[in-house]
Amino acid sequence: MVDLGHRWIATIASLGAFIVLAHTHSSAQQSEAVSRADVLLQSIGLSKPAMSEAPDFNLLDTNGAPIGLSAYRGKLVLINFWATWCEPCKEEMPSLERLSRNLRERKFALLAINQREGAALVGKFMNSHAPNLTTPLDTTGRVGRYYRVYGIPVSYLINAKGQAIGMKSGPMDWGTAEVVDVFRKLIGEGNSGVTK
Repeated sequence: MVDLGHRWIATIASLGAFIVLAHTHSSAQQSEAVSRADVLLQSIGLSKPAMSEAPDFNLLDTNGAPIGLSAYRGKLVLINFWATWCEPCKEEMPSLERLSRNLRERKFALLAINQREGAALVGKFMNSHAPNLTTPLDTTGRVGRYYRVYGIPVSYLINAKGQAIGMKSGPMDWGTAEVVDVFRKLIGEGNSGVTK
């Protein structure tokens, strides 16, 4: 009878150890996946944002169409806050257009959120600088406040689950082969060429 009790205790102890090891292995895999994404983002100059969940929003674009972040769930989303009077914003706009063109037809979206300007001005600017970008209008600056935008340009990278995973304050060349390759890896694709 005592032997059966010892076997029962040993079985329970082994099961408990297995559960702890399985949980530790699972946590380590998740941590490894997170750190790989962090390393990829750091390699192109993005830092970890202070927020983890990306605030949802609903805005109108230059044509009056509604744009909401939640509509892009399942995609990697780059949100860029900018304005027409901002020289660094103007300088990086062609590279945002190139990035968008290189990742077209993929699980990627780029939202160029204009800060506090009207549809006519923004529409005219975008027609000549980046005609293919989706341009929501944050006319009151409310969404900018959600994202703690204190200067522009500033960009946030949002994963398919709606989590903010990367942030860049200031301008950047978004159209480089390195950036496109990192974004493809985050989407789950390999390197399949970059167009100029």
